[in-house]
Amino acid sequence: MFKENKNNRYKVMTPNGWSDFDGLQKIIKDEYLTIFFSNEEEINCSLNHIFIKDSNEIQARFLKSGDLIDRNNSSDKLEIIHIEHSREEIELYDLINVKEGNLYNTESVISH
Repeated sequence: MFKENKNNRYKVMTPNGWSDFDGLQKIIKDEYLTIFFSNEEEINCSLNHIFIKDSNEIQARFLKSGDLIDRNNSSDKLEIIHIEHSREEIELYDLINVKEGNLYNTESVISH
């Protein structure tokens, strides 16, 4: 479900600063990944969620423990400690049409 966001009130942080976006999409998936990072953060995401690794896009399904993911606002990398694959329904949310290349900050990492 996509609901167009016609407000001037909210922006999202991107690698290039605050940016406009068109809306928020709720997605229901029947499986997902929980990715645990070395800074003790974790992210639930779809298998095709895109992260940035070595300045290249990579789907979450292809990540593995030990991979280093590009961090937001830093040249440092964030290590993946563990990935859990869950086969149960979950509601996830995705930003739509983020200006500045459709990249935005999710926790401490860059997402697409």
